[in-house]
Amino acid sequence: MSEITDGLRIYPTNIIHVHSPNELDLGINLGFGITIQTRLLLDLDCPSILADDPTEHAAGHAAHQFATDWAKEEGQFIVQIFRENNRTITGDIFNPASDSLTSDLLNTGHAEPTRTITP
Repeated sequence: MSEITDGLRIYPTNIIHVHSPNELDLGINLGFGITIQTRLLLDLDCPSILADDPTEHAAGHAAHQFATDWAKEEGQFIVQIFRENNRTITGDIFNPASDSLTSDLLNTGHAEPTRTITP
């Protein structure tokens, strides 16, 4: 069952797959036996494993491994939804210890805040 806090929606969730440190497939429990599968996008810039630059490529693998290991914790994960668009959502995910994947990626140097481009 969801909880609404300051306009944000919070749901119990299971991590199905980690595509990249800032892109995960989730099974979100909406309550009443209803679960949806969707993609969570974290509002972060992470190095890419597809980069041609060897340094960025290696950093991308390290960040992906960090997110994959983070997702393996036992217990209930919680997703916090900021925005929805078709089958993707933007938000954050918290592990059973209440640690945020966004904060953990930033604090370990595996990601940077998203850069906005102003015209």
